[in-house]
Amino acid sequence: MANDYDKIFKENFEAIYLKLSEKVMNFKPIKVENVKLDLHRTIERQPDFLKKVKHPETGKVFLLHIEIQSTDNQEMVYRMNEYYGLILRSFKLNIKQMVIYVGEGESKMQNVLEDGPNRFEYELYSIQRSSYRAFLESESPEELLLAILGNPENESPTSILKKIINKAKNVVNETFSMEKFVVQLEAFAKFRNYIEPFKLIYQKMMPFEIKPQDTFLYKMGQESGEKRGEKNKQDDMILALLKKGKLSLGDIAEAAGVSVAYVNRLKKKAGI
Repeated sequence: MANDYDKIFKENFEAIYLKLSEKVMNFKPIKVENVKLDLHRTIERQPDFLKKVKHPETGKVFLLHIEIQSTDNQEMVYRMNEYYGLILRSFKLNIKQMVIYVGEGESKMQNVLEDGPNRFEYELYSIQRSSYRAFLESESPEELLLAILGNPENESPTSILKKIINKAKNVVNETFSMEKFVVQLEAFAKFRNYIEPFKLIYQKMMPFEIKPQDTFLYKMGQESGEKRGEKNKQDDMILALLKKGKLSLGDIAEAAGVSVAYVNRLKKKAGI
């Protein structure tokens, strides 16, 4: 599941990174440029987000490095320090680093590393510092999705989900369809353990021509159906062996990979 929402963040980040970084930097860059960083030879993974930006007041250019984190990882301070050294060596520019924590509540991750005269620090921003309403006001589908991750302010998940979907009707567009929005919203709902409230309003989403085969609920039902199908085949095999009467209950149980008690229950149920 981590891969599902991680993929969504990476897919949508171009549209939301400025809004998130503004909350930490308290200013909006006036110029943003892509930068290419090849770390394959020195580190296992690439930075989630790395841009060259220009400060609106000082005019200074610096690198903005952002990582998305869903769990409190106490190794994060070391990883960010490692990134810092590699990025600095590659570009020789000032670097502003931040980790955006999208889990529940405030992050407890260490963001300062001190070793004698050496000191390293990155900005740590927990997404639930911001009310879900702040994201609900957005006209961007990508940012609107973040409302489900914001501070719920004691409001019910069902109410928040309904507000998000109602707002989505007005902000989805040709490049970000309602179908895509709901599929991604569903992934975030599962991440936030809001999948039951999501189920309750699922049927109201269907008029938006969402393909059921694209949704987690459909896949969950499909997997359940496949398991039921496999179980039915297993039971049919056990019953067939019982009817032949050539094997003991223990032998049948071993062949089917079940307990003797399970075979005996099927036998009694079938009246064999």
